[in-house]
Amino acid sequence: MSKIKILIGLSLLAVIVFFVFVPNVNNEFLKCWDDHIYIVDNALIHELTWTNIKAIFSNFTLGNYHPLTLLFYSVEYLFFQTSPAGYHLVSIILHMINCLLVCWLIYKLSRNGLVSLLAGLLFAIHPLRVESVAWIADQKDLLCALFFFAAIIFYLIFQEKKSYRYYLFSLGAFVLSVLAKSSVIILTPLLFLIDWFRGRAFDRDALFEKIPYLIMSLIFGIIAIIARQSYEYQLHEISFTLLETIFINIHRLVFYYLARIFAPVNLALLKPYISGSIKIPVPAIIILISIISVVLFSLKYTKKIFFGSAFFLITLAPVLFVVVLGYSADRFTYISSIGVLYILAEGFTWLYNKKPRYQRLTRFGLSLALIIVVFLCALFSVRLGSVWQDCVSLTDYFVRAYPGDPTVYVNRGLVFEDKNEYNSALADYDKALNLNSNYIQARIKRANIYVLKKKLKSALIDYNYVLELDSLNAEAYYRRANVRYLEENYRAAFDDYNKALGIDSMHAEIYFNRGNVYGRINDHNNAVMDFTKALEIDTLYTKAYYNRGVAYTYLDDFQRAVEDFTRVLEIDSTYIQAMHNRAIALFYMGRYEEAWLDVRRLEQKGYKVHPEFLEALRKASDQ
Repeated sequence: MSKIKILIGLSLLAVIVFFVFVPNVNNEFLKCWDDHIYIVDNALIHELTWTNIKAIFSNFTLGNYHPLTLLFYSVEYLFFQTSPAGYHLVSIILHMINCLLVCWLIYKLSRNGLVSLLAGLLFAIHPLRVESVAWIADQKDLLCALFFFAAIIFYLIFQEKKSYRYYLFSLGAFVLSVLAKSSVIILTPLLFLIDWFRGRAFDRDALFEKIPYLIMSLIFGIIAIIARQSYEYQLHEISFTLLETIFINIHRLVFYYLARIFAPVNLALLKPYISGSIKIPVPAIIILISIISVVLFSLKYTKKIFFGSAFFLITLAPVLFVVVLGYSADRFTYISSIGVLYILAEGFTWLYNKKPRYQRLTRFGLSLALIIVVFLCALFSVRLGSVWQDCVSLTDYFVRAYPGDPTVYVNRGLVFEDKNEYNSALADYDKALNLNSNYIQARIKRANIYVLKKKLKSALIDYNYVLELDSLNAEAYYRRANVRYLEENYRAAFDDYNKALGIDSMHAEIYFNRGNVYGRINDHNNAVMDFTKALEIDTLYTKAYYNRGVAYTYLDDFQRAVEDFTRVLEIDSTYIQAMHNRAIALFYMGRYEEAWLDVRRLEQKGYKVHPEFLEALRKASDQ
């Protein structure tokens, strides 16, 4: 294939990608699906300062370490703020770049323009790509894949030109990819596979070249484990034995990850493994053994099928080693599916170039089949993109797809709760409990709604029920303590907060709320200690800074109060009450000019300062 044809093909590919995914630009932020944690409510990305950059590189988010992704969000936030359209457009551009890199990567491996364009096209518009492109919070996969593909491409160029400049480019791109998302730590075995596929001998040089990659993989693998452990208490994972994990993953590998590459017709977003007795997945085992046999047999004739299959398994391995509630997601195939698509592209090209008796008819049939496949992929991708329009459309889809799974009703209930539609949320939590009366999270969420509706007795019944099922449930103790606080039963509230902290000592909100109870009984010294502990866990907890400032004010420690109120305003300049209380603390310190500055700022923002405070400030200033 000539360079002009390749260039035309790549340009056409970019145009197709744009038109398939551009409708997603109208989608909203999915606050029910982590967008608020990563972007909307994430103070770390709202200002691109050295303080925030250091915090980004020294903290975990949802049990993950991906500072480059958060830094990328920070840059986007400078331009788009809370307008989702800009983020969606960036996601489309990132995916478009990745599609071109996939074409380049496959071309470097196959030296066949048609194979690279076909693989790139199938990768570009496959319905399994929609989750990564349509969901803003999954830019981490797009960004990670970009540098991952670049790392492999630079490695291949290094092998061709023997220039260590490209080797350093490859290693640098790999570091950037794991900083975006740690799941690509499997690059080292993949490079060995590429060496084998290209016929390179396994010698000392081949081994030594991989050592820096391996060291980086080990470092970021350890960080990923630490990050995950820091978040495990919130994951509510089902514990599986090693044998059960193997069975589940064989089932997921065959009937989800592999099957959906060939038949993504059900447009599933997540495929939950319905909990229950885990049996030996006989059909999946038979299919897997058959596939392995065919792949091994093919080695007599070609390396291509084995290479594509091994690429698929190696890049999927990090996902298979982690079983979270038995869930599988389309985004996990963003890189791994390339292995299977490469095999399909090679197979199509082989059949197309073969010279059978009826070559014209064969080529016409293959071309027609390809057009149909591309059309269907594009159609399904556009339809699935509309599912990600907003949280209502997304959770409604879950309910339609999995009406027997109580989890989907809890997820939709949370959306209704966020929209202050508490009756609808309550109805969904009731449906979840009708399906599984012992579903702890559904019962806790229902109890939380009862609290909002001032039905404290009903809430206590649900919290008590949860604690009968799970006596080590820190959230239930914490929530029940909040009810005790509302009832002004402070002794019982202290007891439950202490039990919750005995189970989970790293929960900032428990310390914060216990500090509030200390404040109610005028024990401000202990209140300060609890607010301080909360801030050790969450250094950006504005309410904890504010309440500690209030406690310092009661303790006549006005200097520290001013420092805390100032810190609140550094994090959130719209926190008007902090500015008001800072003015009061400054007044008591005799710093009247600074107090007047805060008063004027408050008045400019339309805040009505209490007349008695203004009068006292005027008199003190005149003396």
